[in-house]
Amino acid sequence: MPEHMTMHRSIHLITLCLGLILAGSRASAATVYTNNVNGVMAIVNNYIITLTELEISVGPLDRSSTRSRQEIREDVLRSLIDNKLILSAYETSGYAIPDSYFDDLFEQNIKERFADRISFIKTLQSEGKQIDEVKQEFKEQTIIAIMASQKIGQQISISPYKIERYYADHQDKFRLSDQINLRLIMIPTKGSTDASAIAKAEVIHEKLLNGGDFAALAREYSTGIQAKDGGLMGWQERDVMLKAIADVVFEMEVGETSNLIITPSVIFIAQVEAKKEAHVKPLSEARGDIEKDLASEESAARRKLWIDGLRKKAFVRTF
Repeated sequence: MPEHMTMHRSIHLITLCLGLILAGSRASAATVYTNNVNGVMAIVNNYIITLTELEISVGPLDRSSTRSRQEIREDVLRSLIDNKLILSAYETSGYAIPDSYFDDLFEQNIKERFADRISFIKTLQSEGKQIDEVKQEFKEQTIIAIMASQKIGQQISISPYKIERYYADHQDKFRLSDQINLRLIMIPTKGSTDASAIAKAEVIHEKLLNGGDFAALAREYSTGIQAKDGGLMGWQERDVMLKAIADVVFEMEVGETSNLIITPSVIFIAQVEAKKEAHVKPLSEARGDIEKDLASEESAARRKLWIDGLRKKAFVRTF
């Protein structure tokens, strides 16, 4: 990098994770000229992308995506080619980050992700990887992140006019249905006829009817993760709530406490904290999300322009 401080400023804009690194194999384009029968999927200048590398990258996506395997493979191969284009640009652009910088960053990353070095080594062994291989992968991904930060990560400023125009043109995106903010006490049950659980819930309900503080009783008795917050669930729309609860609470008044809502696994007691009728989220609340979306779109456009420029000057062949 041209300046030491610029390099450090860029690295703070990215998140480096050993678990997300991609393997990279190298060869000379002049000597490697084959097809994927021999394990080569693409050549990018003096880099090759192997069938093994592609399959390793496709694996996690293939298990979690509803898209066809062919679509996933094409997208992943395109991404791997982009990465090789960036690495190639780094080598030909005169940048010279010392290896010691990558070594220090690698060691720092290990300390942040693992309890000790023994845990790190055991993880490598379980994945069938060697430390030199992982260090090289980490170095390449760090270079890719720094280069991307330098080329497209400059401050993106979205004008108030663009935000307001987006808001006006996408009103449906900010339309909210009826919402409710309620507190819940949750008592686990072994079934809708679990006498012990029902008896416990009835005791709590009686305390509430006699003026007991709902938040305090939720902290004491509820098993829900919101118990520490007095059972407060936050604003929710009907369609994201359990139907058995929604059908009851949306008919209640603010401050009202429900009867027992018995389901096969949990008995609920609800108290309505506040309600909102269907409305369009005001610009003041939507502005932050709009700015993030527009900045993300601008970043993607800059990246595409940059990669397209690299591709025009590179030797790229796929098989």
